[in-house]
Amino acid sequence: MNDTHKVPTIKTACHAQNRLTDLEALSMGLEKCQKSLNDYLDSKRNAFPRFFFISDDELLSILGSSDPECVQEHMIKVHTHTFLRFNLSFIPSLMSCCSITLGKRDL
Repeated sequence: MNDTHKVPTIKTACHAQNRLTDLEALSMGLEKCQKSLNDYLDSKRNAFPRFFFISDDELLSILGSSDPECVQEHMIKVHTHTFLRFNLSFIPSLMSCCSITLGKRDL
């Protein structure tokens, strides 16, 4: 790679000795690193499922910072998909309960 830096022409760079093997080795190392990083992030997401709602970059930002305020900027996304769900089958019993305690009122 130093030779390519000295003579930055594409034709010379492509025909350098062992260039293909060097690039394949670098690519394999990069894939191994990416797999390890994804496994690490998945372990953190499994420990705290709310992390599934943020990107890898944001999760790395949270995990890589010792500043508690760093988490603050990502809290909206972490809790975006929190919804309240009501079971509609309980509404008639809830209404009768309310009418007993409140007297006979239309709800």
